Amino acid sequence: MKTGWALTDNPFENSTRGSHMKMLHLGQFTLSALKSQISDPFFLNLYDYLKPFEQNYKAAYNHWQGNKGDKKGKTLGLNQLLKKLSNPVISDWQVKVMIHYGKNTGRYTALFPKGTKPFHNGSKAERLNAVGVLSQTIGTDTNLAALKTEVDAYHEMLINAQAGQSRENGALAGKSNEVEKLRKELAIALMVIYGNLVVLYAERLESIDHYFDLENLRDKRQKSFTRTIKPGLSKTIIKRTFKLTQSLKIHNTGHTDLLFCVRLSKGMVCETGFIVKAGQTKINTAPLLGNLETEKYLTTTNNGTEVGNCVVTLL
Repeated sequence: MKTGWALTDNPFENSTRGSHMKMLHLGQFTLSALKSQISDPFFLNLYDYLKPFEQNYKAAYNHWQGNKGDKKGKTLGLNQLLKKLSNPVISDWQVKVMIHYGKNTGRYTALFPKGTKPFHNGSKAERLNAVGVLSQTIGTDTNLAALKTEVDAYHEMLINAQAGQSRENGALAGKSNEVEKLRKELAIALMVIYGNLVVLYAERLESIDHYFDLENLRDKRQKSFTRTIKPGLSKTIIKRTFKLTQSLKIHNTGHTDLLFCVRLSKGMVCETGFIVKAGQTKINTAPLLGNLETEKYLTTTNNGTEVGNCVVTLL
């Protein structure tokens, strides 16, 4: 199977990192291919082994997606309440206050010190707080007792909608972690299937192609990058999570030395890393760039006085 896989890598895990849809396709493809051969006990055993991993992952993914839809509905509910607060609710409350207290009275100013602006503008939390403050300011004012009941009821609706949204955010994060865990488990299970098929087809490995979705397994991300760097400046080449075993081939095609590193964000200057001299081609391992765990931006810095040029290829 001509995939360019490294023997120590799990291509099913690597190629689906950040793409649950791709893993769904890979799992379904291999399970279907094995199912077509289940009249043979060898393939029936592989099918029975893989099936629970594929089904658990698919069920968790679908449940996660369904909950994302529920969250969107709850968010819409809070947004709708805030939209109504802006118009017509706050205008209605304002009119009911003015029945007893005119705009030029101290009592009106105490209730609406900034007019109705806090109910229209600001963050969701600030607008929700404005409703609570209005209720507190009304207090035991008998003239506004009926209005206070309305304000309190609306305030409670806003709090409940906000709490529901927060709970959904927490639940979604948990479900996302579970889906990611099951993705990795399915990747390992697919690697077990691959290993068994290698043993079966050791003398004709091309026969394995039939059981895997090679199109989705191949890494289609760009691997070669050409950059021009002005004197005294730095340039981000790419954001990428590098493995400790990964290597880079760098061809300095310009007339000035360049420093290469990984940084925390775009535009940061390289302080450590390695230098590729003008006209030189160098192959180095990624750890020489810096801290690969926390720094993801492959960067080059030109400390010279001439424009720099380079071609970086990820191996």
